[in-house]
Amino acid sequence: MHNWMTFPPATLTRQTKWRVENETRLVLKLSASTLHQGVWTFRPESVIRPGQTVTFTARSSAPFGGVRGKVSYESDAGEFTFCFENPGLFGSINGTVDYAIDAGEFTFTWKNPAFRSPDFQVGEPAGYEVLTDDRSEIDQVLTSRIVKLSDDD
Repeated sequence: MHNWMTFPPATLTRQTKWRVENETRLVLKLSASTLHQGVWTFRPESVIRPGQTVTFTARSSAPFGGVRGKVSYESDAGEFTFCFENPGLFGSINGTVDYAIDAGEFTFTWKNPAFRSPDFQVGEPAGYEVLTDDRSEIDQVLTSRIVKLSDDD
């Protein structure tokens, strides 16, 4: 049996790694990078040029902690946003119990919002799409391709 203190720190923390591929002619300029939970291990780039791929990574700042934040880029077409949450393992022990007593049997279900899966959300201006591949498990691993919907210009 292992004490949690004997595991390497990387196994005790959650992280979000987001790779962004700019497949447009737009220059994206960082307008905000906010972490509500966690610390940056690789900060978002200040500029993403056409054809460039960048990666930003945040990890929890405490064992079993979570990561939550938002990164926004401005462009001539509008704003692109990348919101992420990879909740900690033991965020809250509060929950609700549903129970039933039937012919001497007692059953219950524990609903604990602390045990959630990683989540993400993207936003893009009209005429563009952010296609995102989610390969998340304990660590949240996302790859987004920013594409123009039509080449009329």
